[in-house]
Amino acid sequence: CLPGAAQCKFSPNSEYYVSIASNKLFIKEASVETKTWQTIKTGIIPTEVAFSPNSELLALYFQKSNALVVYKVEDGSMVAKIEDSSAGIAGFLWTKDSSQLVVFSENSIKCTIYLLYNKTSEYIKNPKLVG
Repeated sequence: CLPGAAQCKFSPNSEYYVSIASNKLFIKEASVETKTWQTIKTGIIPTEVAFSPNSELLALYFQKSNALVVYKVEDGSMVAKIEDSSAGIAGFLWTKDSSQLVVFSENSIKCTIYLLYNKTSEYIKNPKLVG
């Protein structure tokens, strides 16, 4: 990780790691410590960072702005920006195939499934925790 990094995480395939320092996100190749793959200016430090299971996407959750932003690891382009000012974002999970994000709202008001490949969403109102 970079010196002074606020967060550092490895991708599931261990090919990349992300390091966050000075309001910038650095995606680096794990095998070549000095090569930066992508640099993304975030403006603020994300609350949570999560690689997709296939290591091709990176989700950044910003609690302060209640937004979830998804980037491609390959070129740093934004895939999706998910904002939910009405219900708030309590957490999120990737699906196993990395094509969808499941976003949970504050107080279990709703669960939203975002289909990233066609930029649509489906809602489940008042989801119940089982187990």
